[in-house]
Amino acid sequence: MKLRTIILTGCTLLTLLACSEKKTADAEESIAINDEQNEPGDSTLYGLACEGCTDSIIVFLPNSGGDPDTFDIVDARKARQVFGRPKIGDNLAVVVNPDDRHVADLVIDIDELKGSWGYQAIPTLRKTLTITPDGKTRALPDSIREKILKPLEFGLRLKQEWSAAPIGYRAKMAIDPQLPVEYPELKFYTQWRIFNGQLVLTEDRSLLNKNDSVSEISRDTVQLVMLRRDTLVLQFKDRTQGYYRIQQ
Repeated sequence: MKLRTIILTGCTLLTLLACSEKKTADAEESIAINDEQNEPGDSTLYGLACEGCTDSIIVFLPNSGGDPDTFDIVDARKARQVFGRPKIGDNLAVVVNPDDRHVADLVIDIDELKGSWGYQAIPTLRKTLTITPDGKTRALPDSIREKILKPLEFGLRLKQEWSAAPIGYRAKMAIDPQLPVEYPELKFYTQWRIFNGQLVLTEDRSLLNKNDSVSEISRDTVQLVMLRRDTLVLQFKDRTQGYYRIQQ
């Protein structure tokens, strides 16, 4: 009788220990790998690419933790809504199909999107050089045009922790009337985010004047058109802009 009691007690203790270990393991599995919260209204899922990603599926570990999810991306790839080529450990943004939680409508490889992106900004001659006081057009020699119409490298740097910086910003060049040429406007972007599959770029021009305590913030919502290792194409409200990756 005593032996039977000892055996039952031992089994009970082993069972309790096993349950305790399982609960601990489950708790560890559900620990968030990144506790950053979505912006209000942003339904994008954020997480890491896992082993098993192919051209037709994404194996995705959400930032909230738990087990990986598998998303079908066949239709998204056909629609050119898969941006980048996810590799194990890459940070991803995933927009899930509202009618089928196993299908992703859009995938962005955030790590591939980060970096320095540039383009050649072509200047235009100021009218004071090409228009005479009596309103006639003045022709400039090709040698002069070639000398002063030199492109500059403009661009955008998308950095860690959602910070951004312009590339090639020269405030004086944009406003100095003594210069013979005008360059296209370059926004002074300081932050970036993904919001429901779109890129949101934030400009704070007050940072150009450190004595100005009033923030001058504006935001541009931009569509991703293409993202490859060395190529980025963005659709702004008024233009489509292509970029090349600037190697650091």
